[in-house]
Amino acid sequence: MRPRALSAPLALSLCLALSLALPACNRSREGGGESGGIFGGGPATGASSGSIGPVASVPAGSFRAGSPCGATPRITNEELVGPTIAMGSFSIDVYPYPNDPVKPARVDVSRDEAETACTERGRRLCSELEWERACKGPASTTFEYGGGYDAAACKAQPDLLPGKRPRCASAFGVKDQHGLVFEWTRSAWGRGTGSELGTVRGGPGGVLQARCANGQSRPPGTRAHDLGFRCCGGPVDPAIVDLSLRHEATIVEEPSVEGGLGAAMLRAMPKDHQSVAGARVGFEKLWRWHPRDNEELLVGRWTSRPSGPEPASHVIAVFKVCGGVPALVAHMRGAVAEVGAPGSGADPQRLGARVATSPDAGELRISYSYGSVGVEHPDWVKPGATLPAGARPTIAQPKGPIIAPKRR
Repeated sequence: MRPRALSAPLALSLCLALSLALPACNRSREGGGESGGIFGGGPATGASSGSIGPVASVPAGSFRAGSPCGATPRITNEELVGPTIAMGSFSIDVYPYPNDPVKPARVDVSRDEAETACTERGRRLCSELEWERACKGPASTTFEYGGGYDAAACKAQPDLLPGKRPRCASAFGVKDQHGLVFEWTRSAWGRGTGSELGTVRGGPGGVLQARCANGQSRPPGTRAHDLGFRCCGGPVDPAIVDLSLRHEATIVEEPSVEGGLGAAMLRAMPKDHQSVAGARVGFEKLWRWHPRDNEELLVGRWTSRPSGPEPASHVIAVFKVCGGVPALVAHMRGAVAEVGAPGSGADPQRLGARVATSPDAGELRISYSYGSVGVEHPDWVKPGATLPAGARPTIAQPKGPIIAPKRR
């Protein structure tokens, strides 16, 4: 006959009575409220022997995966665009393996070796989205410590010892996910390359790598001095990163500027470009720029046309459209009399356009870097929405002499 389980009240009474002898009764239970919790010390269910170390519980709930549209920095061909993903509860080691605050993170292991080490503890490798949720915490913050980058919070720790940086911790209590080692996950690199590559998360680096959304690919057999892992527990969550890559021509000219879009772009411009006394303002030209896969920016030519004989003024501006609303990303610091069509060379992240205001002419250079856009001007371009007094367009000179007509 199988022994009957103790009733809940009796079990609780025994636990309280023996709390001095059995401190494990006072451990926090895995899978509590949204704030999570930390428990640990004894082996997990199914562990063969030894201690698994401190473990944080992550409750069932939803989080925003990847980086939202328009965020900077962001890697458009590697990160989801901020979808809300529901996930079940799981547990995750507080520190990288061996999950001991007095021992350095273990490195030089392949993905299979990392999985074996977790299995020996009755655990498993985390999926990359479990890792990301544990990093972002209940509020889905960009960094484990909050929404703004702090270079000192998870600064690189050359000795690979965890627990030395108190701010490098998520609201779920998971620590040292950045600044120590890259960490293997069980996930394939689902970014249009098939399943032959594995995904690692975390690692040392600047603001781009320090984000919870950042990941990198590695061949599963890779061993490196900066590559370790941490373990998770509970059923494997089925959520995965499955990102299709969309590759388009670098620069595409639109035949016209749709009225509603042009009006929205104008509203996003600085106040002194939204209206100019004695002139009609708006966007007369539009190009779609694809600096990398899964990224599209709008490049517009803003024009101010005076009602009198004065020449028109032109400004190039760059926008990112999110939720149907264009947001201004960058624009020229001042107006010029002429702007040519933007073009690109071998690098799709760089554009060039000829600009001129007689007697000066030069090249406007526009560059893209992980969602940010920079504009490099010729020195002679002056600030302002209108041309300097006396400015005029460049007049092309004919090859032959100019012959005045005879007077009659």
